[in-house]
Amino acid sequence: MRNLLISFLLWALISCKPDDKKIKKDKIQVIDSHSIKIDSSSIVFKQILGKWGIYERINKGLIVNCYACPKMIFKSDSTGEIINPSKEREVIKWATDGSTLTIKNLKAIPNRTFPDGKYAITFTPKKKYADLKLTYLLTGETYILSK
Repeated sequence: MRNLLISFLLWALISCKPDDKKIKKDKIQVIDSHSIKIDSSSIVFKQILGKWGIYERINKGLIVNCYACPKMIFKSDSTGEIINPSKEREVIKWATDGSTLTIKNLKAIPNRTFPDGKYAITFTPKKKYADLKLTYLLTGETYILSK
């Protein structure tokens, strides 16, 4: 039985052709026999896509919860919108390298929701929703988004 199982596994490994593009794009690294590390901007890109609510802002230890929260939409063409409760729209361009998110505002608007620059990304999937924590690298100010 053991020989049959080993033969089947060898046959399966030999007959499967890895997707070379996927491996290069996702930067798969084997850490040990029990774990791998996937550092992929493409995976992060897919996780970020969609409509998020901005519900918390943390600046120098002060937590500001939002009750009339802006919405942030990340589109697949690397553009996005921030829709404020007043229905005012901010248009952005965004990009990720897997560990940071770069935001560029496309219109000069006073009191922007997000300053232009790089943000550290922490993505936390939950059972019914997901949190996206963006920490502005220049000031340490943190924004918590949820969808």
